[in-house]
Amino acid sequence: MKYFIFATIGFAVLCGGGAALSADSAAVAQAAKKILLPCQGKGVLVLGERHQHPESQELFLAMIENQIGQGRRVFVGLEISGDQQGNLDALLADPVSVKDDVQLYHAIDHPAYREMLRRLGRYAHAGVDVRAIDAAEEDKDRDVTMSRNVVAAVRSGKYDVVLVLVGNNHAIKKMKWHSDSGSSTRYLAERLVDDGLNVCSVMQRFTGQEGGPVVVSGRSLEKDALIMDLIRSIYHAEDMTGDGVADVVVGW
Repeated sequence: MKYFIFATIGFAVLCGGGAALSADSAAVAQAAKKILLPCQGKGVLVLGERHQHPESQELFLAMIENQIGQGRRVFVGLEISGDQQGNLDALLADPVSVKDDVQLYHAIDHPAYREMLRRLGRYAHAGVDVRAIDAAEEDKDRDVTMSRNVVAAVRSGKYDVVLVLVGNNHAIKKMKWHSDSGSSTRYLAERLVDDGLNVCSVMQRFTGQEGGPVVVSGRSLEKDALIMDLIRSIYHAEDMTGDGVADVVVGW
């Protein structure tokens, strides 16, 4: 049975032109497996990241490699404006020698993210389709654009797996806004649910804890508390809980 994976995540800091992994590769690969397990059969996995944390890119690449290893046709959607697809294609076609002219949003533009783009170019032989799915940064309806592109990828029937890398907020499946907020925003994951897709959402939390990454899934007070800490800066309703907001939390 096909299932689709939508991810938001971050990679290791570059040092002197090479990538220094920020976490044990074996541990990250194991975390990727633990994330995929509770999301099997969900149809859609949205994996969120906190920008500028290179561990996220490492995890994202591990998830892609996991799916390639199982012979799946992979679609990768990135939080990059669609008008950069030409520059992205040129870089992916020759990641070794082509100049990186891809214009990234300031929030995600860091060495680990650009190294991830070059790494993605090495997967072309495996049939990985990498697409810039976002709208322009100033566009107020970015989640609308990303949702439209993700739904189109799923319904095209071309892919066994769809991985989308976006920020943590875009991975929120259910948002209850405070009555004084004046907001009715629906983030990417919630829009996908409303479009009838079966969504598994994953968010990441960075506290500098030792021994990470730690994957917390299933219904629990611990997971709900971690989620509420992640969205504490959002003006949500006072009676909102973490239940239904995300399915998995990854702690670093």
